[in-house]
Amino acid sequence: MKDKKRRLEIISFYDHTGVARHLEEMAAKGWLLEKISNGLWCYRKIEPAAIRFAVTYFPKASDFDPKPSESQQTFVDYCAQSGWKLAGLSAQMQVFYNEGPNPVPIETDPVLQVENIHRAMKRNFLPANLVLLLCGLFQFGMALWQMISNPLYALFNNYTWASLVPWSLVIILTSTEIISYLRWHKKSKTAAWEEGILLPTRSTRPLQIAVLVILAIFLFFWFLSLGGGSNLIVALLSFGYMTLLFVLVFLLKSFLKKKQVRTNVNRIVTFTACFVLAFGLMALLVAAIMRADLTTLFNDNSDVETYTFKGSTFRIYQDELPLTVEDLTEIEEDARYSYYAEEKSSFLAYKLEADQSPTLDNLDPPDLTYTLIEVKFSPLYDIFRKELLTQYEYRNEYTDYHYQFVPVDPSPWKAEEAYQLCYGADSMEEYLIFWEDTLLEIHYDWQPTPEQIAITAEKLHPH
Repeated sequence: MKDKKRRLEIISFYDHTGVARHLEEMAAKGWLLEKISNGLWCYRKIEPAAIRFAVTYFPKASDFDPKPSESQQTFVDYCAQSGWKLAGLSAQMQVFYNEGPNPVPIETDPVLQVENIHRAMKRNFLPANLVLLLCGLFQFGMALWQMISNPLYALFNNYTWASLVPWSLVIILTSTEIISYLRWHKKSKTAAWEEGILLPTRSTRPLQIAVLVILAIFLFFWFLSLGGGSNLIVALLSFGYMTLLFVLVFLLKSFLKKKQVRTNVNRIVTFTACFVLAFGLMALLVAAIMRADLTTLFNDNSDVETYTFKGSTFRIYQDELPLTVEDLTEIEEDARYSYYAEEKSSFLAYKLEADQSPTLDNLDPPDLTYTLIEVKFSPLYDIFRKELLTQYEYRNEYTDYHYQFVPVDPSPWKAEEAYQLCYGADSMEEYLIFWEDTLLEIHYDWQPTPEQIAITAEKLHPH
């Protein structure tokens, strides 16, 4: 049986009541806190015992200190005379334990206790949570703005809509932590002055655990939704980048502490290294991607045929398309096409972007492009419809001839609505088709006949 173990404890920094209670429960199970190192709480095996714990705060301490200051060490020695042994240090927090039956409290002045806790919280806890809250609000707001301003892009971008969940959890957690602490501090300050008591803290640990569980479940299913293509590779590389950055900075800070580097020097070097590594690792990541074989790394069609035109290399895709030029009209025997399809899907909607284009060395054969959207969440239908109908409005501000979609007879399409794009008085070969649960934007290279429209409707909406 192992006589040592390390745990990542999920307890608020100011929650002295929760910390003491948790450590007493661990001791009752036979595990005594030995030290707090690199964010991990280290325990050693003991005989189960009823041990009392106390948490104090030393506002002048820092997580960059190579060792306890002289005043801290004096306080530790003073506590030892009363039977209180130091179990661990974490920045401004000091954890003591006492194996006696009725130990004398370490601190007896509740006013001073509240003041010390608040000074310690203002040094790291409150600024860190406030910065994280502001980052969460900014990122959540940006993602929400993108979804409102450009829903056709944002709702099919895995990184945009997916960011709403983790950042909303960050907002909930940080705002709860800040509000809970400030409420406790206000009540405790009054109680300390008027009643001479230190109020216990109310733990937010259940919320913290719930947030982490929800985030883990969400990330698991999000990674699954990315499939096995380039989106998954980019997500894994991004996750690896953040993990490596965190580990390197953490190890550097710990190394400098072991080397007894002064607090201010450690802080400056660590923050500088974090900045340099953030940009350096990103540059290495981008350089590695640029030097890699992009065909095999970011494209599922690693065996795509290529051709050269005017000194440049182009790909000829052979993706399966639900509607092709050949379905609508005859083509020349020597026509060479690239058939490209990109599918994006979420629990909200499915989108297919299809493009059939002739090679650049022979542009005579007609091309065909279309975007098909199947709506799974019905409230999004009107949002997508409006976005498609108004997509050319920004161009109209800079020209006397306006692009506009003009209603046409939807019956050949067997649709609810149909529109044709016009530029001034000229009709173009681009259409918007709205079925009950599906939207289609299609561009022909010719004016389609009623028979070709019927084939299009049958192929793309066979209901």
